Amino acid sequence: DAPLRQRLGERVRRELAARCAGLAAGSWRVRLRLARSGELTFDVEPFAPPRHVWTVAIAAGAYASTEVTAFHKTTRRERYAAARAVAPAGVDEVLLVNEHGELTEGTRTNLMVQFGAGPWVTPPLEAGLLPGVFRESLLRRGEAIEATLRPRDLRRAHRIRLVNALRGWIPVRLAPPVGRA
Repeated sequence: DAPLRQRLGERVRRELAARCAGLAAGSWRVRLRLARSGELTFDVEPFAPPRHVWTVAIAAGAYASTEVTAFHKTTRRERYAAARAVAPAGVDEVLLVNEHGELTEGTRTNLMVQFGAGPWVTPPLEAGLLPGVFRESLLRRGEAIEATLRPRDLRRAHRIRLVNALRGWIPVRLAPPVGRA
């Protein structure tokens, strides 16, 4: 209900302000977890943005586009952990593919692809991915559109980037596909 959401929002803002009040200057990563019981947990740690081009591989295993955890940020991250576990050394991110052979997202990022001078293209939510905050802001501002993307589309792309609200735009280079996740 609305009053409960409002009280929770006020509580989050109050506790977040208290935890961040004594932080030194610089960039910090703050992770908030809300348990069913109503318990709030905050993790605060220094953050260094990526300073290099990330190497990205495409997972060989397929994931169900209808899996409920694909659409919600949750602590149930098994599919992401499994994809990263089989990535070879030097791979910074793994792109997931659904059961229809469509690209969905990275294990901690959303995918953006540009063909020529066209708009940035990102997979549609129906492919089975998190509606990332940065991704949604690009869509709302008209800087990106949704369209189905397949691994072969990456070879003809002029630019490939990963995005998330914490790291911003991340340039990438493609690596060979990784083993089954």
